[in-house]
Amino acid sequence: MYWINDMRNAIAFIENNLFDEFNVDDLAKCANSSTANFYRIFSIVTGVSVGDYIRSRRLSLAGKEIAETNAKVLDVAVKYGYDNAAAFTKAFTRFHGVTPSDVKYRKSVAKYFAPLLINVDIRGGFAMKRRLIPDFPVIEYDGNNAAFFNYLLRITLECMGENADQSKLIALSGEGNRFCWTPGK
Repeated sequence: MYWINDMRNAIAFIENNLFDEFNVDDLAKCANSSTANFYRIFSIVTGVSVGDYIRSRRLSLAGKEIAETNAKVLDVAVKYGYDNAAAFTKAFTRFHGVTPSDVKYRKSVAKYFAPLLINVDIRGGFAMKRRLIPDFPVIEYDGNNAAFFNYLLRITLECMGENADQSKLIALSGEGNRFCWTPGK
């Protein structure tokens, strides 16, 4: 479990140095790991690559800064490690789905990518009651959503050994609401 603390240290290093230039070798040292192993472990633990995490955090903070301050887009681009406005705009648009000027002039809202937190939470056994459904048949779909849902509900109830009469299906599926509702009332 020592590697969890090592990954926490690496994430803390990234968060404390987002505005600075650093490389993955520096991160690997924080995580007491080789560079190749760090790449692999970081990706496994967090579900995202190191480069994507750093880029997402920087672009997220850049979007927040553009939206909340009167800073020039070029100044924000340089602050977050981009050499020119074109490269920043391309990366910003790819990440946020809108241009920096759209965010600056309040036409759109920037996405927020929160810092990663690694927590391990293991709890006792038998806390969750599971009910497996044996011999569940293959169900064909003909394009009729209501009929498919009712059929799926009926098969599920039958496989679980429960009553699946028409009145119960109507009540559980919500189809009964259709018969009780009158437009305008």
